[in-house]
Amino acid sequence: MENINWVREDIKAVQKAADRGRADAQYELGKRYLAGRDVPRNQVTGFGWCQRAADRGVVKALNTVGYCHAMGLGTTKSARRAFDAFLKAMLLGDMVATYNLAFCYEQGVGIKADQAIAEMLYSKSAKMGYPKAQGVCACIRYNKKDCTIFERERALRWFERAAERGDEVAAPTFAVAAVASTPCPTPAGRTPIPKRGRASTARRSLRWRREGWF
Repeated sequence: MENINWVREDIKAVQKAADRGRADAQYELGKRYLAGRDVPRNQVTGFGWCQRAADRGVVKALNTVGYCHAMGLGTTKSARRAFDAFLKAMLLGDMVATYNLAFCYEQGVGIKADQAIAEMLYSKSAKMGYPKAQGVCACIRYNKKDCTIFERERALRWFERAAERGDEVAAPTFAVAAVASTPCPTPAGRTPIPKRGRASTARRSLRWRREGWF
């Protein structure tokens, strides 16, 4: 099957391919109905198309189905169904679903809360390259009462990775930490980040300031 970037295709082409049973086009059509992009916003229709795509093996669609269940978008709100969808997508290697599953374990959404599993999943998602998970991993490391200097260095590197990948929370946090004369709080309000004196870090923080991060 030809690999097509449906995000760039017009709505008529996406609709036609979805009607013919192309799973990737069905997922794109579902996202457009959920967001109201190029079509009138209709969450029920959007969820329906995403569910079709998920049933046919589109992993990202499965994660979106989980999000819809969690938020009650186009379907009945169900924490357990959201958890199950995130779990299936995580097992298929989706980094966003892995992050969402970690959140479920952290907050007890659809499953009994388990901080150890949550941290493991956040770390897994972070290693897969998901910026939000990288930022959370940094916060978790700083929040530990027995956090060593080595762990704090690793935490700051997670903030840096997340910021470089465009995370809107991690970037200003890391930037402020680089130039501040006193510790500043993390986005989650957990444990402050110490001052960094490296010139390269300071230059990066100033660039982010000019770009309007903070």
